[in-house]
Amino acid sequence: MKIITSANNSYIKDLIKLKQKKYRDINKLYLVEGYNILEEAKEYVKTILVSDKEDIEKYKKFNAEIILVSEEIIKKLANTQTPQGVIGVCKYKDPKEVNGKVVMLDGVQDPGNIGTIIRTSIAFGYDTVIMSEDCVDIYNDKVIRATQGAIFKTNVLRCDLKDAIRKLKDDGYYVVGTSLRNAILLNDLDIRVNNIKDKHVLVLGSEGQGMSEDILGITDVNVFIPISKEMESLNVGVASGIMMYYLNN
Repeated sequence: MKIITSANNSYIKDLIKLKQKKYRDINKLYLVEGYNILEEAKEYVKTILVSDKEDIEKYKKFNAEIILVSEEIIKKLANTQTPQGVIGVCKYKDPKEVNGKVVMLDGVQDPGNIGTIIRTSIAFGYDTVIMSEDCVDIYNDKVIRATQGAIFKTNVLRCDLKDAIRKLKDDGYYVVGTSLRNAILLNDLDIRVNNIKDKHVLVLGSEGQGMSEDILGITDVNVFIPISKEMESLNVGVASGIMMYYLNN
């Protein structure tokens, strides 16, 4: 078993670079923290770095290289204030063919909202989450923690949304956008039309700007959730749950 004690080790320095999106994309690798996340990510784990020798035995069930490292190294690699003594190096997930219901995110930046939306999408049977290029990086450590492992249970793609919408429409998908302007009440959307319930795309916009105008212009319908006049809008994570529940019932 390999042992590394210095944070100046060249391999450790390369792993520290994975905190930056640029190096994650180059190497197709990212870091995760803690036993529970490792359990969820087990099919993607390439290497496990452990600081406590007594914990090594429980990580042998993973099909991964195990390296004993110093606590200093764990602290250098971790993003939390009190790391759990284990860091996993994981491979990027290979995107799968889009199948079933789809959630599409247009410029959503908050990791907590991304986590909520991904967990909610799994709860309501959405097979794929498609993110625009300007969404927060899905392999950002805050996003991974916010999803609570749900990221490893769904198909996540990042691409040009206009191209994706056109292809999905050609495949028979009905595209539902969200907007406070030039839209109908969610309650007025008949989910029986065009088989919406079984084959649809729900598009959600960014926290501050909502959906971009060019995406709003190519949806099949745009809807909004009726709320009290005392509130201007709902958090996108909350809105996603209401929309998904309605479209599935």
